Amino acid sequence: MNLILEKTIHLVSSEDVDEISCKIIEIIQSIQTVSQSDKVKMQDRNFFNLLSSIFKLSNQSIKLSDIASKIEYVKDYRIQSKRLRGEYHNIIPMQQLEALENLEIYIDAITQLTASQFMILSAIVYKSDAIEYLKIFYTGLSYIQQVVEKHLYYLPDKIKKSIIHLAQDILNNYQYLIATTGNGSISIEKANLFKNINNTVKAIIYDINNPVEKAPKKFKNLDELWDYWDEIYEEEEMEETAETLIKALNETRERQGRPKLFEKLSF
Repeated sequence: MNLILEKTIHLVSSEDVDEISCKIIEIIQSIQTVSQSDKVKMQDRNFFNLLSSIFKLSNQSIKLSDIASKIEYVKDYRIQSKRLRGEYHNIIPMQQLEALENLEIYIDAITQLTASQFMILSAIVYKSDAIEYLKIFYTGLSYIQQVVEKHLYYLPDKIKKSIIHLAQDILNNYQYLIATTGNGSISIEKANLFKNINNTVKAIIYDINNPVEKAPKKFKNLDELWDYWDEIYEEEEMEETAETLIKALNETRERQGRPKLFEKLSF
């Protein structure tokens, strides 16, 4: 259990969060350079205020020592970054837009990993063999599994290795418990939790060792999207997918107080 504690503590470090802050500072400086060039000559005050806000939040995060506080700053400038992309996508070069978007996704992953980190630590430190804490332990592992399933492509090798090491130590620690679940020495509820923990860490290890996730396919315009859908969908499937997309877009714009983009799309 001490090994699990140690590996959990090192799952996400302050240095990992600082690397995010440094990366976003680098991107923001690059955007500032482009926006002040002779070709662009950006004069929008709100644009520069957003850049300045993200820059300040990133620097403030680096100065903090507490990882939980760092994460709060990271979440704040993720919101600002998304707003920046949404409002100034026609000004910011595609390379920087993609870099910001990728970093936002990575921030989502790191945020969820730190949540799982705190859950697992609380289960280990306080009462690792009690039912309620086994549930917390299992929930923390489930969060890690979700990150691996959804965002494996965006995780650096260092984080992947940390997850693998933690999962392997948990697997080794719980193997003997799994072997005793059928002899009636523990409750059915606890036995099921042990099995769920065992299956989850196995799934995590397998997914990292057998990656299937690739970079999400991106399209420059709707024509490219329709062409791609035409290749992979039958006509009826394509219409259903398009209707779902249009509904989501219109609902988002309505929440923002903006007019709908489409009423109906024909193919």
